[in-house]
Parts: sequence; C-alpha cells; structure tokens
Amino acid sequence: MGQLADFFIASEGDFDPARLLEQSPREVFPCVQYKNIDPVNLATLQHIVSGVKCERAVAEINAGLITKGDGGPWVFRLSNDLCAALAGFTRPSAQKAAVRWIETQEWKLQGATSKDLPDFTRMLLDIGGLAKRALSEGKRLYLWMSL
Repeated sequence: MGQLADFFIASEGDFDPARLLEQSPREVFPCVQYKNIDPVNLATLQHIVSGVKCERAVAEINAGLITKGDGGPWVFRLSNDLCAALAGFTRPSAQKAAVRWIETQEWKLQGATSKDLPDFTRMLLDIGGLAKRALSEGKRLYLWMSL
C-alpha cells in the first residue's frame, strides 16, 4: 500500500494539530495526495529546486514537525522557502526537477524509473499549484504522512 502523503494548505490557526492524528486533512483542507513521499524525499527535492544542502533541508523539514504519534500520522509545516520554490514550477521546470528527483537513491529504492517521469512531473505541478495557492491566500503548506 505505501505511506500516504497529503499536502494541504491552511492558516496557522485553522486547525488543531492533535485532531489530524485522527483524520486526514483532505477531509477539511485543500489537498493533494500522493504516496511514499517522506521528509528525506522532500529534502532531496528541496536540494534540487533550491540548492540547499540535503542535510540542511532535512533539518528544516524535521524542525517543522508539529505532531508526533507512535507510528504516525505526522504533520510537517513546510518552510516558506520550499513553498516558494514549489510554487514557481512551470511544466518545463517541473519536468527538469522530476528528471533529477526520480534519479535519487530514495526513489530508485522504491522502484521509480524514467518511465515514471510523466507521473512525477504531474505530482510536482500538483504540489506546486497548491503551494502557489498557499502563497496567494497567505497560508502555509503542510505535509501529513500516515503509514
């Protein structure tokens, strides 16, 4: 089945993080859902799109952890820099990032290949569209993960 990854947008005070231990944000907030995206995958993407060193990107993502449950789910508040980078995607830039992202060890271990490029490009455009909406509405971008 894989781990669920819901990207959603909300204002800081719009939700009780503890409540998201019991329900998915897609029931309440604008959301896009994918599988098998975790903080390490996201950090490698941040490195690809912004040049931030992977170690720093992992630290930034982990610093955004706002819920901790034994075995999940987990909610991460994504940095404004990552949100801005994602919001800037165009089809060509998303495809260029997807080519590099799909080649990372994390995705190769999950069986991703160049044949998955259209799906990865679509994923980045979807997440980027949500990030763009977050910026235009003065909201934050979050990642909710569940096993």
